[in-house]
Amino acid sequence: FYDVQFVYHDVIRLCLRIYDKIVHLWIFQNLIRLLFRLKTYRLVLYFYRPLLWISIAVTCIQYALLNSLEINGVFPKIVLAKLFLFGFLFLFYLDARLDRKLTFYKNFGISKLGLFAYSFLIDTLLTIVTIFILKLI
Repeated sequence: FYDVQFVYHDVIRLCLRIYDKIVHLWIFQNLIRLLFRLKTYRLVLYFYRPLLWISIAVTCIQYALLNSLEINGVFPKIVLAKLFLFGFLFLFYLDARLDRKLTFYKNFGISKLGLFAYSFLIDTLLTIVTIFILKLI
């Protein structure tokens, strides 16, 4: 009986060690994935940086025009207009000369569509913040 109990405790210890290793490996893998995502976001922000002030200006102009016309539902209209603008920007980058500028991002594994989708997501978040600030003024 004593030997069975000893073996039972050894099996439990072994299972706990294996579980501990799996958890540490899972945490390490998720940490590495997070770091790669952070690198992706930094690269997308690097791409979006020249568009930042243009985006804020477009948001302010659209907000002022829609408010002066007393149109309700400002946010969806601004985001839809920016979606069209990003669509046109995407079409411009289909040109071979401008497509070469995206080689840097392609080398890091970011597709053209992913780059523009992340940029639009960042722009949408920035639009929310800008509209919130404009409503306070």
